[in-house]
Amino acid sequence: MRATFTRTCLLAILIGAAPAAAQVPDIRGLTFDLSLGLELHGNVLETHFHGIQPLTALDPLPWTFDILPDPDAATDPTRVVLRTRLPTGPDTHELMRFELHGTYDPETGAIEAEGVLWGCYFWQTPFEDDGLGYLDAPASVWVSVRDPKMTLAVVVVVPAEADDACILAFDIAGGTAIQPMTVAADIELNAQLIEWVPTGIDDPALASFGPYAYTEVTAELTALQAHVREVFGDLNDDALLTQADVIEIHKLFGVVDVQGPMKGDLNVDGVVDEQDADYLQWLVRCIGNKDIFSGGSHGMQGTASKTGGLQVSGKP
Repeated sequence: MRATFTRTCLLAILIGAAPAAAQVPDIRGLTFDLSLGLELHGNVLETHFHGIQPLTALDPLPWTFDILPDPDAATDPTRVVLRTRLPTGPDTHELMRFELHGTYDPETGAIEAEGVLWGCYFWQTPFEDDGLGYLDAPASVWVSVRDPKMTLAVVVVVPAEADDACILAFDIAGGTAIQPMTVAADIELNAQLIEWVPTGIDDPALASFGPYAYTEVTAELTALQAHVREVFGDLNDDALLTQADVIEIHKLFGVVDVQGPMKGDLNVDGVVDEQDADYLQWLVRCIGNKDIFSGGSHGMQGTASKTGGLQVSGKP
């Protein structure tokens, strides 16, 4: 079952979703395949420029949609850190990655989180346009942003046919697929400039049109669908997060390349090293299958299928 959710329709959606959503006591330690819808609006040269992208799958790169423990409450399944990113064009080397801190309500399935990507960036949006009619061919639309902030509101959705057991398959969803005229996330871009750069060029200084001031800018993720792909940090593909994965990650130490051990690069810095091993050890202790007694054990185990589903069991 696929659906989407926003804060404005919380009550109506949760009335129907709550019984099934309550079957997922702990969602931490998973990574997801993600599809997003995106809208961008603003004014340039006294003309309104908008880009609209329907629900589109993102490449399954690291930092696409991971849900991890909150370091400030490592054994609390209601406190989460969600790592995700904005859709981008194909030429950028600078992905717009957000780390959102928030809460998960296991009774309703609601996830609410927000975070700021600190710094100034030129964001290659996924949109192409002819520069308000001044260019002979479409070019990539780039927007300069400062300290963009994302506020996300989505919900865990469990298939109606799932029985009342701890082994589940579930999605996370938000936005217009549940309720028209709603969004999965608001994005405060603090945008300043907009420009059009020829396709295939990754340097915004080589714009064919612009930069021009971009004002009254709004952006939002209109829809979101995330489907469980695997256990984050599961390096031996057994759908478990255990000490065996900590042992395995040491075999992957080295620089990540196209054929390299990207799966072991948990902090996405291009290298698999002791920092990744320490992080994985911490995850095993927080949400793995041993050594957690404070507040109960939050084990995770199950099986993955090639059709994109993952069945997991959690211990509240």
